[in-house]
Amino acid sequence: MGTKANTVTCLPHKTPSYSEGVVAGEGQGIAKCTLRNFPSLPLHCIEWAREKFDDWFVVGADSANALLEDRAAFFKKQKDNPLEELDNLRQAKRWLLLSKSPNYATCVELMYEEFHRQFRDQINDLTTNFPADARNTRTTDDGKVLDLGPFWHGGKRFPKSLTFDASDAQHVDFVHHGANIIAAIFRLPEGSREDTINATKTMKPHEWKFSGKKVELEEDKKRTKRRRSSS
Repeated sequence: MGTKANTVTCLPHKTPSYSEGVVAGEGQGIAKCTLRNFPSLPLHCIEWAREKFDDWFVVGADSANALLEDRAAFFKKQKDNPLEELDNLRQAKRWLLLSKSPNYATCVELMYEEFHRQFRDQINDLTTNFPADARNTRTTDDGKVLDLGPFWHGGKRFPKSLTFDASDAQHVDFVHHGANIIAAIFRLPEGSREDTINATKTMKPHEWKFSGKKVELEEDKKRTKRRRSSS
C-alpha cells in the first residue's frame, strides 16, 4: 500500500492471520492484490466496483478524447507511463471504434465482453495459477521448501468462473446497466432489459486462453522486500 505501509497485529490462535484476509485499519486502504484477486468482504467489492467504474466509463473516454485533441502529447504521456501504456491504447481504440457509429447493441456487446473478461477470463487465469489443491510454500535460505498449508483458506475463497446466462438476473443486470451508461455517454436512447437480452442472443464469448501471467501476491512482495533489506 505504498507509503501507508501494510501493518497489522495478529495474535496466534486468537485473531485471523494476514493471509486469512485481515482488514487494514480505517483509512489505510485495501491491498491491490486483495481487490484484484481475493475480495471476500462487501467493502472489498465496493472498492473494486468503484475502480472498475472509472476503468470502464471514464478512463477509456478520456484517453480517446486526449488522443483526438493532441496526438503527440497523448503518446508522450503513454511513454512516461509504460506499465499503463498498453491498457490505455486498448481503451482509446475501443472507444474510438465505438464512436464511429454508436448504437445500443454495440454498447451491450462491449459490456458482454467485459463480463467475460472479469468473471471468466481473470478467474480462469487465477485458478490455473492456483488450483483448488494449491499449497502455500516458502523456500528457506538453505533451499528447504516448507509447506505452510492450503493456499485457499480464510479470506481466500476458491472462485468459480462464469459464462453469461440470460436467465440469470445478475448477469443481465451487469450487462444491461453498463450498456445504458455507455449509451448515455453517446446520448443514445435508453435500452430496455428486453433489448439487452435480445442483443445477447446472437453473441458468443471470445475464446479463453491462459494469459501466462503470474499472479503477484502481497506475501511475495513482503518476502522480496525482506530479502533485499537483509542483503
